[in-house]
Amino acid sequence: MYYNECPFCGCNLDPGERCECRDEKEKKKRKFEDLLTISSDEQIVLKEAVV
Repeated sequence: MYYNECPFCGCNLDPGERCECRDEKEKKKRKFEDLLTISSDEQIVLKEAVV
């Protein structure tokens, strides 16, 4: 059977299929950036939730 392999995660892909591994990584990174901030003394701090 013919397939392509993702060069980043090694996933087997059908011809023409695009791997979502990098998209998921970017989503997780943005999620953490939305939750965390760096204080003036270089400490990582959770942002306060606005309700």
